[in-house]
Amino acid sequence: MRVFLVNNLYKPYSRGGAETIVESTARTMRDAGHDVHVMTIGRSSDVHWFWRTRTMVEDGITVHRYAPMQWFNYVNNIGRMPTWLRVLWHAWDAIEDFGYWVLRRRIRQLRPDLVYTHNVKGMGMMILRAGRFAPAHTHVLHDVQLLTPSGLMWHGQENHWTVTGTLAAIYRRVTKSYTQHIRTVEGPTQWIIDTHRFFGLFEHARAVKTVQTLPVAAVREVRHRERDKKVFLYVGQIESHKGVEFLVRAWREYSAQHPESHLHIAGDGALLPVVHLQSQGQKITVHGRLSHDDLGRLYRDADALVVPSLCYENAPSVIHEAHAHGLRVFASRIGGIPELVVQTDRLFEPQNQQQLLECLEST
Repeated sequence: MRVFLVNNLYKPYSRGGAETIVESTARTMRDAGHDVHVMTIGRSSDVHWFWRTRTMVEDGITVHRYAPMQWFNYVNNIGRMPTWLRVLWHAWDAIEDFGYWVLRRRIRQLRPDLVYTHNVKGMGMMILRAGRFAPAHTHVLHDVQLLTPSGLMWHGQENHWTVTGTLAAIYRRVTKSYTQHIRTVEGPTQWIIDTHRFFGLFEHARAVKTVQTLPVAAVREVRHRERDKKVFLYVGQIESHKGVEFLVRAWREYSAQHPESHLHIAGDGALLPVVHLQSQGQKITVHGRLSHDDLGRLYRDADALVVPSLCYENAPSVIHEAHAHGLRVFASRIGGIPELVVQTDRLFEPQNQQQLLECLEST
């Protein structure tokens, strides 16, 4: 079977859990004997100077890259753009059609049996419409970027204009028109499926709640270490909506009572220099982005993973990775996260420092 996976980012530009899922899915399908193709974006230096596309085989997977007709490439960090420019960029991305024509041409040339679309922000959202030229098109939900241009819904700001305002409503009308032909939608939590249907998307599509496929072993029993020094871990994007600064503030109070304990922060993002500065003089090591092997060593040494999200999350892949390494998880009670936790985990209300401290004390 020939399968197309469509996602805005793919290695070496991966940033978050969606990319991890896409890469793992591609490898699993390849190993099962399928002909796997990945459609993604790249920088201008990655593609032909005139055609703005390039196809290469990487690890037995055919990767089709193209450079969108946009003045800012999503491969770079959009969070560094000023707000007014981001608004204009989102508006253009909603109607830009170069990716639509590239995928449509590839579908007609290669005739895949199935197209899976994932995150398409930055690809030109109209690319979703090209899936109707395939025999079957399934969309996989990772976040809320079909509902609000930023892909973020902040806790305590559920009625913000970026979610309930006129511009957001127009944006959803556009994305709904691109997805009306889709008959199957997948998501790892019921929350993500119900939220899209609440806003009028995928109302008539068959919904499938899936189990995420990650390159980690089966869930292990939670480790219980009897030691005075407790080691905590944060893994993810270093961005404000992930709650990293909130975690650092809470850690100052916790470490004053437990000076032997240590916090490791692994990831990359716009706030990395800020978090570096805030962590000085604390028992905090900021690693930046790590290789899979180095990250595995941190998981094996830690007592618990902290997921302090301030925005509505779908299914952070780090929770599954933590469980696979036998770690407890302390996470915000928000979005789809409560559906992922197990009995040994603990939840706290977003931005509630006292509850987070109680979680840390429970190890």
